[in-house]
Amino acid sequence: MRKMLVALIAVSLGCYILLFGLLEATENKGIKPESARNGTLDLTTWDFASDEVVSLDGQWEFYWNELLEPGVQPVSSAQLMNVPGFWRNTELDGTLQAKGGGTYRLKVKLDPSSRVYGLRISNIRMASTVYVNGEKVGESGVPTLSHSTYEYANRPYNAFFTVQGDTADILIHAANYENMQGGIPYSLYFGSAQGI
Repeated sequence: MRKMLVALIAVSLGCYILLFGLLEATENKGIKPESARNGTLDLTTWDFASDEVVSLDGQWEFYWNELLEPGVQPVSSAQLMNVPGFWRNTELDGTLQAKGGGTYRLKVKLDPSSRVYGLRISNIRMASTVYVNGEKVGESGVPTLSHSTYEYANRPYNAFFTVQGDTADILIHAANYENMQGGIPYSLYFGSAQGI
């Protein structure tokens, strides 16, 4: 009788833990924002205090063969590139090659705050520099438009920054002269510094 009571308690506890885990997973799935569209992602309703992070998946502006300087108008018009994704064989004003470079740009809309934000970057092939609102916040290698001055270093990194106002304007310089696929193959994540 005692063994049966212990087994019943163990089964009840296991069911409770399983149910709690399913509810938690369902609740977290319900708060994910829409994907980025036309180079913009609205996170004004995102709860950064929860330390949850959000992927920056979706349509980013993309400028092939141009490394935009913060605050300088681009020479060419923006195309849209899906992140995550590769640029090879993508048709933007012709078919792009694996080797070369360009700039990704995303405007993230936020509620104004004094919070410290962060980005988690796992893989940008094969060199990258990240700017937020004109400030360089992280890099791996030296992305350039010339193979002779480019430096390969595809390491994961985090970047931290504050945002004055209601928009984080993210520019990513990316270059690849090493791999058969250039671009951003995995999701980038945005959140509070604690969440990142």
